[in-house]
Amino acid sequence: MHNNSGNLLLAMNTDNFDYTREGDRVRAGDTAEMDIWEELDAFLVDQPEFSEMVNMGQAVLPELNNHMYSSSLDQEIQHFQTIEEKVKANKEESIEEEDAVVDHEDDGEAEMSQADTFANYKPSKSDVGLKHPDLVVETSSLASVEPPDVDYTLAFPPSVIADGKLSALQLEVVIYACQQHSRFLASDERAGFLIGDGVGVGKGRSAAGIIYENYLRGRKKALWFSVSSDLKYDAERDLRDIGAPDISVCLLSKVKYGNLNGESSGILDGVVFSTYSSLIRESRGNNESRINELVQWCGGEFFEGPIILDECHKAKNLSTKTSAKVIELQKRLPKARIVYCSATGASELKNMAYMTRLGLWGKSTPFQNFQDFLNTVEKWGVRGMELVPMEMKLRDMYLARQLS
Repeated sequence: MHNNSGNLLLAMNTDNFDYTREGDRVRAGDTAEMDIWEELDAFLVDQPEFSEMVNMGQAVLPELNNHMYSSSLDQEIQHFQTIEEKVKANKEESIEEEDAVVDHEDDGEAEMSQADTFANYKPSKSDVGLKHPDLVVETSSLASVEPPDVDYTLAFPPSVIADGKLSALQLEVVIYACQQHSRFLASDERAGFLIGDGVGVGKGRSAAGIIYENYLRGRKKALWFSVSSDLKYDAERDLRDIGAPDISVCLLSKVKYGNLNGESSGILDGVVFSTYSSLIRESRGNNESRINELVQWCGGEFFEGPIILDECHKAKNLSTKTSAKVIELQKRLPKARIVYCSATGASELKNMAYMTRLGLWGKSTPFQNFQDFLNTVEKWGVRGMELVPMEMKLRDMYLARQLS
């Protein structure tokens, strides 16, 4: 399957791109232009799943990280065929399941709704870890595409995997997040990852696993933001439960201004846990700010450790100032390994403005900025809302599962 792809999003908005041919490959950004619409239309004209793309005169082109990769037209056609086949297969499966429950009048409607919307989930490319204790599903649209191949090897002690301290689903998140963190966007910032799992799948434990994996690789400092100071104890519990009790968790609000980096009282390593509201606070006495303290503690622009932006779906009503600080922190720590945790992040696009490390808008993308991205997707309606998470999964930046 063709996974090095920015196809679905680029198909929505290609106005900012020129296309050229080099041998039998098509790529963006050169001087000799070539019109490829006719060849694509010849294939797409009879494809009902993508009729809107034909009507809008759009094309497809793969994009990954900070480079515009080239791909043959045959590969792109094969890519669309694969997606179409999977979508049709899922629909046929749903019809069969509906027929099977038609006689159960009491709960038939609920079962048919479930068949229409969700598909049972298990890792398709990762074979590490024990089965998750509960039945997990994902939306049918996400099930119609596969994530990229796995090329990352975990540094965890064998007991973490063998004893099931992290389930196969949680280990899959750690693997793909770390794999994504090895790449950089066109802005020279490290690519980020969005954990979209629902309650019961274990977003917190997966986030703890990412911190532990980085700790074992020598990146011993991490930041963890959430909406409540009380969640600091959940973070400690998750680290303890996965076999990393030695990673300390310090609550930022309990540290006096100036002490985070103090010679005698400073925090040497571990996790600094903070609420989003703490990020905007400043000391009235000496004009110090929390964000400056955190950037200094991390080591400035060369910091490569993880930053967990937890429960960000509950932070959708953050003040403009707080959102600006979250974006500023990511800008000032361009090499940090950003992890967004939100059960509704990709389904409520208006709340994704500070998820700048996903690389969905900005340099070398079809969209100049977040507003351009949002406006374009909203014009596509439901189809656009489905394409965004599908594209994110294809590009190794998103997983979203929930309990059945």
